[in-house]
Amino acid sequence: MPPDSLTRTRGAIGLRLFILGILDAAWWSQIALVKHDLHLSAAGLSVALAGAPVGLLSAVRIVPPLVARSSSATVLRWAARLAAVSVVLIGLAHGVIALAVALVAFGLCNGMIDITVNVQAVALERLHGRAIMSRLHAMWSLGTLLGALAGAAAIAFGARPLGFLVAVALAIAGLGTVLSGALLGLVADTPPVATGPREDAGQGDGAKALRRGLRGRP
Repeated sequence: MPPDSLTRTRGAIGLRLFILGILDAAWWSQIALVKHDLHLSAAGLSVALAGAPVGLLSAVRIVPPLVARSSSATVLRWAARLAAVSVVLIGLAHGVIALAVALVAFGLCNGMIDITVNVQAVALERLHGRAIMSRLHAMWSLGTLLGALAGAAAIAFGARPLGFLVAVALAIAGLGTVLSGALLGLVADTPPVATGPREDAGQGDGAKALRRGLRGRP
């Protein structure tokens, strides 16, 4: 793979991790306001918040067959678009049940991005021939910083959660089109040829990336 193509692919993967960080922090910054606006008790908020991990766990089961039918790049592109929609659903929620459902959708999209972007990152690391995973995941940290600062600014200027989350969704939708074509194709989903016995022999990049994702981002 030409160096220029590797650089573009690295930028595309890093941007998706950046988007994921923005999504996470944008929602986190609005939790207190959403609790206030929906008049939720601490217990009610806790029940609603359980929706996100339900969605994340669902992604673990849903993503592998989707990748097998298409590719990790295709699933990643669609997951980013759907994530923009899901974050708006959070702002539209008018009760604990609606908020929980919206957070299931948000967690599902978040998990789909997380898993497929790690599949892409593992494959790119193999093509590079050197460790780049930590540098790529630093983009998630930068995204959370930007999302948190944007959320704080929105609160300071009196913006309500729906307006802020719609703005975030529009920004995510726009960023999601940048370098979209630079994501790795089917090569990312093809297991490397084994050169000898090893602990993960017979497992593809997707399985290894999934294990890394479940252990948490660096």
